[in-house]
Amino acid sequence: RGERATLAIDVRGAAGGRVELVAGAAAPQLEARALPVASDRETLTFRLPAAGRNAWWIRVDVRSADGRLILLSNPIYLKPK
Repeated sequence: RGERATLAIDVRGAAGGRVELVAGAAAPQLEARALPVASDRETLTFRLPAAGRNAWWIRVDVRSADGRLILLSNPIYLKPK
């Protein structure tokens, strides 16, 4: 509780696109919900805030340079101890 987590996403083949975070309704406010992908192989990191007592989920979407959805991850569930 009160600690932050870092989510690192290794992205390949999506230069010019973007990585988006989609969070469930119980999610705390995120600092960033999208980051641009500058090269064909890149690791992007998001800082995830502590969520108090509530469990929440987050999903990663990757979009191509023209905005097409090219990857939709499974949800990642977070629950404070």
